[in-house]
Amino acid sequence: MIYTSGTTGRPKGVVLSAGNMFEIEKTLFDDNVPMDDHNLRVYTNFPFYHIGGLLSWVTHFEKGCATYLSKNPGNVLMDLENEVIDVAAVIPATLNLWKKSILRGKLERLGQMKLVITAGAPIDVNTVELFLENGIHYGQYYGMSESSGNITFNFDCQNHLKSVGRPDNCVEVSIIDDEICVKSPSVMKGYYKNEEETKKSIIDGILHTGDLGYIDDEGYVYITGRKKNLIILSGGENVSPEELEKELYKCEFIQECKVFAENDRICTTVFTSEGHDDAVLEYINELNTRLPIFKRIYKKNIVHEPLEKTATGKIKR
Repeated sequence: MIYTSGTTGRPKGVVLSAGNMFEIEKTLFDDNVPMDDHNLRVYTNFPFYHIGGLLSWVTHFEKGCATYLSKNPGNVLMDLENEVIDVAAVIPATLNLWKKSILRGKLERLGQMKLVITAGAPIDVNTVELFLENGIHYGQYYGMSESSGNITFNFDCQNHLKSVGRPDNCVEVSIIDDEICVKSPSVMKGYYKNEEETKKSIIDGILHTGDLGYIDDEGYVYITGRKKNLIILSGGENVSPEELEKELYKCEFIQECKVFAENDRICTTVFTSEGHDDAVLEYINELNTRLPIFKRIYKKNIVHEPLEKTATGKIKR
């Protein structure tokens, strides 16, 4: 049993069987990565109380890889000094720290990695491009505890940078009422002692992920928002907070943000360094001039400390 991270509510116990975890052969990466997927040196800082950490370990075991564990989660910049690895599988927040090392000319701190993989949360496109420019391939997985991990994977960043990728082996992905839905032997048995939520999530054997999105003509899946996060204003207008957050992250001074509704108005809380408040406010005011009236951000909370996160590094809403 694995507990969900509780990004938008109380964590739920996800009941997984041995078949859920082991029936499908694990995908490490595809032929867009110029290396074999066996006998690699793989560094990871995914926690092992999370499905991503467990799935990483099982996959590395199946592929005969050596797993390098983060010895100090509070200081990942030191983990790879004087080490040589092939692949790094890390939470997205780690890339923000490594991005600073690259910009400061400290690429040697990254253990000569050839490929970095993330999962669990969206990653900034500019950050991905920086890794690619420095000869480090990038890939991402999309999945959830309820699907025993991977649903899709994407290593074709040259052509599908904004996509979470194509379905993994033995996984069928469909779109039902704009929601990403999954049919696979890896889908959970249900939520522990929570039949009501189980019936909402698994309908006719199909897992309803709660993520909104679409599939393009090449079979690549794109996420546009989270169903539970969707803001519905009194006038009937629907606002995706993820859409506005993507626009906010285009401001170089915004390190973290979340968008929410308060008193039928769109609000945001932004984490920035001290001294950049005016620049952030100026950016948001300019952004508002380009947005429809109902999407405009009326309340701006600026803080100088990181936003509260779940155990897997996702910002709590």
